[in-house]
Amino acid sequence: MGNIIYAINDTNNIEYRLTPWDQRAFGFKTSELLNINYDNVEDLSDSIGHFHDFNRSEKIVFSYTRINSNDIFLKNYLQNNGFYFAEVSLEIETNNLLNFAAEPKLSKLQLVQAEEKDLEEIRLIAKNSFNYSRFHEDFNIAREASEMRYYYWIDDLVRQGKEIYICKLKNEIVGFHIQEIVENKARMILTGCKKGKEVLALSLWQEVLHNLKLREIKCAETLISASNIGVLNLYIYFRFKVVRTLFGMHILYK
Repeated sequence: MGNIIYAINDTNNIEYRLTPWDQRAFGFKTSELLNINYDNVEDLSDSIGHFHDFNRSEKIVFSYTRINSNDIFLKNYLQNNGFYFAEVSLEIETNNLLNFAAEPKLSKLQLVQAEEKDLEEIRLIAKNSFNYSRFHEDFNIAREASEMRYYYWIDDLVRQGKEIYICKLKNEIVGFHIQEIVENKARMILTGCKKGKEVLALSLWQEVLHNLKLREIKCAETLISASNIGVLNLYIYFRFKVVRTLFGMHILYK
């Protein structure tokens, strides 16, 4: 999504933004709490109070954040101040791509940069083939809304100039991959196979990682749902390691 900070309070203890890309899918106003720093409960109370005031003034219906799972005090405070626990995600990474060795036993797929004519197929795969996200796993968000958010997300990533690839087998698009490269590190944003082609997941990820190696990219990182055991095992297979666990905390304003 976008990187513009739509609002930041004057103490710099808290950063947040409106999220019109999510409003488009959900049909109501949304915001995201990006970062919060505090030294004591008074600082935290002031910052969260400021955040609530902002959301109410903007007529926000739904807001969300992710926090470090080790910050037990913050987790407890948020749950006592309107937020509820919604999901768990894992930051994972590898720093050893230059030694990546492709396995010949896996199906060989063709990884190529996407063209304009491929985008609708990518949107539909994103809409129909993903079952996990901070919103898919929230019982307060309708499944259809979560699916449409992924559909619209592709357009946002295109506008942001992210690298977008399709993976083909016998001229059929069987999956896609979206990433950005920052300082010789790949941030893997969204990757997946078309529904019914999940058996090709290892081959798809192998092509992505092999391509990074050919470009002499040493490191890769991504964020995945802890509930998505299949994808977690896939990254473990390719020797990624968990760096940090994040708790997704959401709030509905009524």
